Amino acid sequence: MIGPRSLYSAAMAPHLSREQAQSLTTRVLGFSTADEMRVNVGSGASANTRFAVNQVSTAGDNTNVSITVRAVFGKKAGSATTNRLDDESLRAVVTRAESLARLAPEDPEMLPELGPQTYLSAGGFSRNTADLDPAGRARAVQAITDPAAAAGLIATGYMEANSGSQAVATSRGLFAWREQTSSALTTTVRTPDGTGSGWAGATHHDWSRINAAELCARAID
Repeated sequence: MIGPRSLYSAAMAPHLSREQAQSLTTRVLGFSTADEMRVNVGSGASANTRFAVNQVSTAGDNTNVSITVRAVFGKKAGSATTNRLDDESLRAVVTRAESLARLAPEDPEMLPELGPQTYLSAGGFSRNTADLDPAGRARAVQAITDPAAAAGLIATGYMEANSGSQAVATSRGLFAWREQTSSALTTTVRTPDGTGSGWAGATHHDWSRINAAELCARAID
């Protein structure tokens, strides 16, 4: 018998790298006919696992990329967004932003887009979180449900891991990019008769800093 097949691939990038984001924004800016243009790119992956009655109940993974284009003609601006990355779709979102800009009223407080800037690294990214897969999440759940069951208790909880990057580029030469991660795990442990309940939880951008066994022990106590 063939067992369940995971749709998750470790080769799937959770978000766009600096090089990928810069290549994408360069493509978008290349379609522009506006006086000025700004391109914002957000990409990321979100994963979660729920557990109840000492077993996994649901789990999910999703990824997305979103491109927002802001076109400027004189003191008029218009924006449009897409999550399709082929040239036809990128050209269409630029055209839509430019069409909206031409229809927009003038903004007397309009400021020019930025040129090249220097930014400090923001930190807040962990490869441990970005690479966390469904099997790793299941092991964290098991580190809670197994001790709870052994103690005659019932564990329920939720965990999530997120990884993403943001980029901004302008027709004046600005390009900036950053990546970040976040993770969280919470659990409630109850007595079978419902007269006792304990809770524990933790969040951190680095998944390895969250100890599921310690959270379980705290909730059990």
